[in-house]
This record gives sequence, structure tokens and C-alpha cells, in this order.
Amino acid sequence: MVAEGWSEKAIKIQGACDGPKEGERLGHWGYATGRGMRLNPKNCKEMIVNTLKYQPIALDTAKILGFCGYCQSHVLRPPDRHIGVELENIQIRTLAKVKRARAPTKLYPNSSLTFHPLIKLVHEIELNPGPQNFSVKDSGGKNANSMKLANLNALSLKRREQFILVEETILENKFHVFTVEETWLDDSISDLNIEIPGYHLFQVDRQKRGGEVCIYVSHSYKTELLSDISNMSTNGFHQLWLKVQVKNMKSVLVCAVYRPPDLSIDFFDADLSPNSVTASLLNKPIYIIGDLNCNLLKPNIPESVSLMNFCRMFSLNQMVSSPNRVTDSTATLLDVIITSNLNKIRDVKIIESSVNDHDLVYAILRLKKQRPKPVYITTRCFKHYQTKAFFTDIEQAPWSVLDVFDDVNDKLFAFNEFFCDIVDRHAHI
Repeated sequence: MVAEGWSEKAIKIQGACDGPKEGERLGHWGYATGRGMRLNPKNCKEMIVNTLKYQPIALDTAKILGFCGYCQSHVLRPPDRHIGVELENIQIRTLAKVKRARAPTKLYPNSSLTFHPLIKLVHEIELNPGPQNFSVKDSGGKNANSMKLANLNALSLKRREQFILVEETILENKFHVFTVEETWLDDSISDLNIEIPGYHLFQVDRQKRGGEVCIYVSHSYKTELLSDISNMSTNGFHQLWLKVQVKNMKSVLVCAVYRPPDLSIDFFDADLSPNSVTASLLNKPIYIIGDLNCNLLKPNIPESVSLMNFCRMFSLNQMVSSPNRVTDSTATLLDVIITSNLNKIRDVKIIESSVNDHDLVYAILRLKKQRPKPVYITTRCFKHYQTKAFFTDIEQAPWSVLDVFDDVNDKLFAFNEFFCDIVDRHAHI
């Protein structure tokens, strides 16, 4: 017997899927047959009502389709945004597209997913909350294989306001290696007063007011101070040499230099050249950066001539071409970046600085990965090895000679000599 208000025809809810057997794939959520209505009309009716009531269907997916293909009766369009149909006093043939239900997920008893249905019942609670504008910058690409090397004449780090400006400059621009000249530091200034978070500090100081240089290097870099060639000469020339390595990249040599304005140009031959020879023996790219007080915009003055002769002697290149100290009446090029490998420099730039009348100069270096060290494997040839002959030689070896020695190390040495000689005869290296 058919339940009241229902036809023997199937009431079908078509899922949002393609193919000839749509209803079969939807299972019991897809349709109820007239046979099912005869066997258990109450359960079938509740199933269809719940499906139409709780399955959200957009207005543009439920339309007046004219006549149903199953019973040639009118198909009615639902009055609301969500379909809710009374099935007691009217025969309705509904054809609507719904989303396929996901397959049930097997959960452990303590799985957090078991609480998701409860969380969904509470409004304005996200299952995976977090900031909407959060983004992670990719550390790969060019930045992973580059180094930002910068230089600035600070004109005293003893003054707190000067140091704060230098610190902000380093942190905002994220320089990896930052050299500073004219720090004017002495023993009265503790290293704690001039530390910058995330950076190691290396310096060469002297006891009176003058030049002094220091270098800030990122904590992520492996840095070694070359103390043998880092010093302040008696005439006042400063040079600070570091070996810097970035992860598995090739290491480079960085030298921060400062020449006082009144220093003779003989320092190239007396101080800088000998240490440059020592650094060249390490077979690493060299970057000399700092304030040499040689105005390269005037190439014919003695200071500029001496600097260019020094570069030619060691096959070096000076990369800064624009003035980096500009006043109302003068423009000079005093701060330099000198390199032994021109191809490793990707770009050189000058930034106006509020710290001093010297502008900040920096270079972006292109780093290369180290070649893996060769691995040598020693093997023995067993092509002509014979087990019986080997055992025979082992038995006939004069092992009693070992009893002659009292020292255990001497016994071990004698044993190794006998045994290795036998092994080499039967399976040579």
C-alpha cells in the first residue's frame, strides 16, 4: 500500500554529478522508490523531508522545469532560498541539484575533528583562526645566494643618538655585513653599549680620539677574525680583516679600512699591501671597503694615483663611481668598495644618510656554493683471492714474535705488519 500523499513513482533528488547513473551513485541520499514507500513509508518520508529541509540549494539551481520526466506531473519551484516542502497533502515531484556528501572520516576517540560538528553550531567561530593578511616571504631565490655589504662613516658611536641612527639603518635595511669608520671608541665604552640584536661585533680601537673601525656581521654567518693582519699601525691606518661564510656558500674576505686625512699615502706600500698579499694566499674573494680619504673624482691627485696603482698591483676593481660626500660647495668620492672578483658584485648603490655627511654605500654580492670535497674510497681486489692459500699463510706466520715485546703498542704494531703483509699478497689494494 502506498503512503498517503505519495505516488508510486520515485521521488528523485539529483546530485551535482555527471554520468548516466547519477541516482545509483547517490545511494539512499539520492532517491526513494515506491517500493520503499510501501515497505516503510514513515522512514522514507522522514528521510526525504530531512534531505530537502537541511540540504541548502541556491535559487538558481531549482527551477520550474515544466513536466517531470518520471510521472509527467508539474515540478514546482520552491518558494524559499532553502527547500522546505510539506509532504502531507500534496504530491510534489522535485528535481534539484545538491552537493554530494563527503565520505565519512574515521576518527580516533581523542581526535580534535570530533569537535568540529559542535564548533560549527556556534556562530562566528573559525575552525582554523589566524590573521587574514599573514604572509611568509620566500627565503629562496636571489636573496638566499646574496650578501648585502655596506659601509658608513659614523663620526663617533660614543654619542648615543649617533649609535641609534646606525642601529636603525642596519636593522631597517637588513644588511648582512656593515662596516663603520670613525667610531671614536676607546676602553671607556663597553661592547654592551654598542651591541645590535642579531649581529656580532668586531672592532679595532685605540686609546685616543681618531678613526677606529668596527664591523657588524649577521649571526647567521660564520665569521672568523683574521687577527694576524688586523691592526692599527703606528701612523694611524686601520684595517680589520674577517673571513665570512654563509651556510654552504664559498667564504669571502672582508676588510674594513680607514685612513685619516693627514696620513701619508705611503701606507699603501707599508701597511695595506703586505696584508693584502697574506690575504691573497687564502684564495678567497677579497672586498676592501671603507673611507680612504682619496677623492677619486680627481684621478690626477697623488692619493687617487696611489690607490689606483694599488688596485692594478693586486688586480682589484674599485666599484663606487658616484660622489658619496656632498656638501653645499663640494662633492667628493671618499668611501670605496674594492673587490678582487668583479663578477661577484650584483649591484652597487648609494643611500643618503642622516648619520653623517658621508652617504652610505653598499654592494649586493652574488655568492656561489662550495664544491663538495672529493671522497676517496680504498678497496681491495679479490679477483685472484684463494681462501685456502690465505689461511695457510695465516697459520705459518711467525706470531710468536709478538711475545718478545712487552709494550702492548709494540705488539699491535708487529701484528699489523704481519697481517697486512699477508692480506696485500692475496688481495692487493
